[in-house]
Order: sequence, then C-alpha cells, then structure tokens
Amino acid sequence: QAVERLQEADRIKSNFLATVSHELRTPLTSVIGYSEMLLEGIAGELNEEQREYVKTVMEKGDQLLQLITGILDISRMEANEMRFERTSFDLNQIIGIALNTVTPQARRKTIEVTQVVAPALPAVYGDRDKIRQVILNLLNNAIKFTPEYGKVRLEVRPGPLDPNGASGEPGIWVAIS
Repeated sequence: QAVERLQEADRIKSNFLATVSHELRTPLTSVIGYSEMLLEGIAGELNEEQREYVKTVMEKGDQLLQLITGILDISRMEANEMRFERTSFDLNQIIGIALNTVTPQARRKTIEVTQVVAPALPAVYGDRDKIRQVILNLLNNAIKFTPEYGKVRLEVRPGPLDPNGASGEPGIWVAIS
C-alpha cells in the first residue's frame, strides 16, 4: 500500500512538473518572439547598444526555455518517453550563443574568457539543444569556480571520439580550462 502511495505521489509530481513547464513555455515563447521582432526592426531601428540588450533578453529567454524543456525532459525520462533530436548543426553557432550568455557573469568577476576554435570545424550530428546546454553548463561552472581576474579558455577542435584514438571515428573535442 505504501509503494502504491509513493508511485501515485511520483505520478502526481511528474504531471505537475509537466503542466507547469508547459504553462511557462507559452508566455516565454512570446517574449522570445517579440525580441526577435525588435531585432528585425519591426518597431523601428535599434542602436547598437539596444540591439545588444535585446539579443541578451532573447538569449536569456532561450536559456530559460531550455531549462523548462529540461524539466519536461525529466518528466519524459521518468515516463520512459525521452527523445533525442538528431540533426546536423554548426557548432560555432552554439559556441557563440554560449559565450554571449556567460559574458555578463565573466565581466562581473573580471574574468577573461577566450576561445580557440579550429577553423573549418565539420558539422556536428547530435542533439543541438543538449550539446548547447552541456557547453553552457561547463562554461558557467568554469566562471563560477575561477577566482576574480582569472582566465577561462574554451578550446574546440576536431579529434577522435575515443581519447586513445583506438576507434578512429572522427569527433569534436571541447575543452574548458
């Protein structure tokens, strides 16, 4: 009987998380959409500083949307319904978004963030949003645990999937130091 009550409580929790997450996505999607329209100049031209602010609002909205999606993913995992989107995408774009997202945090701590990205990276095949989240989490942690006036370096280069090179399969190395 106790097990049944725990299972019911777990089901209710999962439904609650899924419902709240879904309800948060609707207004957040509007915030992102209006930000995109502002960047497109629908309400008039923006100066460079205004464009940067709107880009930041849009990126933070996207980051929050991804967090909400993560909550939904947890509910899906618990229900054995988790899916991974597999597409080909440009890793440079993901890196740019992640670096723009952490820049204000790095500035507050006077941390220098540098990037070394190999030229002509091949397209990456995988779940774009989950890879972006991993890179963003790594950068956030690097900045969080780096003392003031420190340095964080993001390096991205082609390399074998197997660190020992045994598999011979091509991959991408992402290192943060």
